[in-house]
Amino acid sequence: AALSGSARLYLVDEPTAELSDEHRTLVRNRLIELAETRMVVLATHDRGDCIALNGHTVLLSGGAIQEFAPSRQFFDQPMTAAGKLYVETGNCAIPAMVDRTTIRDGIWWLPGGLLGGMSRPGLIAAVDRQADRLKQANTEHLICLEESCDYPITEFQTIGIHHHRVPMPDMSPPTFDQAVHVCRLSERPLRENRAVVVHCRGGLGRTGTVLAAILIWHGDASDSAITRIRAMQPNAIQSSAQIKFLHDFATRTQGWRMPVVSQ
Repeated sequence: AALSGSARLYLVDEPTAELSDEHRTLVRNRLIELAETRMVVLATHDRGDCIALNGHTVLLSGGAIQEFAPSRQFFDQPMTAAGKLYVETGNCAIPAMVDRTTIRDGIWWLPGGLLGGMSRPGLIAAVDRQADRLKQANTEHLICLEESCDYPITEFQTIGIHHHRVPMPDMSPPTFDQAVHVCRLSERPLRENRAVVVHCRGGLGRTGTVLAAILIWHGDASDSAITRIRAMQPNAIQSSAQIKFLHDFATRTQGWRMPVVSQ
């Protein structure tokens, strides 16, 4: 009866649990029918439900999203270790992730813990200690925005963190091409639940601007992106040029990337 109405959004929890095969098929067919014209969000432990609906699958474990992909792709070729474990065994018991809600050793995180900012490594805490923090947070990319890189990048490279240089002057925004490059660089790690961390000298102006650009690329409006960044680091995004860039970037990239994982 709950699936017979005309709502625009259906939130459904374990709809086929303890049903006979016949009734399970009827429920799945009804959900498929609804999903053609409405939003259906289904929470289930039954992979058969995901495969039957053939939409997108989100794997949630350890208090975080481990993988998000079209269902057919997820079950045929999972991209993350957690996804592979679930597809192979039907289980995915992962410990809760490292706390990324507070600033530690100069590293601050946006909600979700996959985008982070920091000052120049070694400026606030020892480089090896910061590198260890980034490793614990499952960081794949560390992006340096300074015009010169004055710290041992091997501290990060030897533990599997890729180091990138995207130099820009202090208090300035990136160029459009630089911003697009960083945004595209962020797509796969974020999709695979790996972190991307950005730094300049103080970890505020250039760092906040580039992180906001990534949020815009992934679907945020410019004002929303700025607000989200400043909620975690109040002094981030420091110049009028940086704010103007973010508004212009949102306008120029509108429609370039949908705020869902691409197929």
